[in-house]
Amino acid sequence: MGGWDQRYLGFGAFPETLSPLEIEHFFTASAGEAAAISGRRTPVNRMAFALQLGFLKMTGRTLNSVQIVPPAVLEHLGRQIGAPPPRVASIRAFYRRRRTLFDHQESARQALGRGPLNDHAERGLTAYLRREAAAAYDVTELMTRARIWLVGRNYVLPRERDIRRQALAARRHQEQRIYSAIEAAAPLSLRQDWVAKLAEAREHDQITHLEWLSATPATRSAKALEEQLKKVEFLRGLGADRVNLAACLLPAWSSTASG
Repeated sequence: MGGWDQRYLGFGAFPETLSPLEIEHFFTASAGEAAAISGRRTPVNRMAFALQLGFLKMTGRTLNSVQIVPPAVLEHLGRQIGAPPPRVASIRAFYRRRRTLFDHQESARQALGRGPLNDHAERGLTAYLRREAAAAYDVTELMTRARIWLVGRNYVLPRERDIRRQALAARRHQEQRIYSAIEAAAPLSLRQDWVAKLAEAREHDQITHLEWLSATPATRSAKALEEQLKKVEFLRGLGADRVNLAACLLPAWSSTASG
């Protein structure tokens, strides 16, 4: 997958809008997929199975939603299988029998070579996210990278809460590494002083110094630059400039800085 075709990874239902290009990309069957679709007995079954294949390619998950399927998707599939599409349809309308839904989901996974997340893959994902957390601290970004990693290795995406759990664990692991590095570089008395002063509320806006330091500049104006310089002076007042920052650099950061 490239870039634009990763935007729907992790979705559990159809997005509100799909462009004709996206429908063409995700819901047009390859030769092998077309053969698997044609093996279904009835036009309804062929359309339902083709829908599962396209949704799995688009989101990394099997389709199990009660929402109405976008009419443009049904029309596109109808042209492919040579059958008139229903005017309005949901997954529930396609599958009167739950067993048929499960069969189509499993067959779609097999047709695309997608497997469930096993213990080996989970260990690999854990190691990958721990490395990525050195550069991508945001949990949402880590979850996005996890989905791309999993789909790129032909795994069906697990539940969102499981992906979030992995991302949070990777961030906590990175936080502990950073803390250990700082602990080794800065004496206890200095660190205790930092905690007290960073937790203090500022006089003018009543936010803590830590919240103030964490805020990113909204503009590139002279006023914003002046505010950033104030932050540098505040950090110097804490004695941060006396800490050996090179000792706090983790391997991933060091390689990035040198590159």
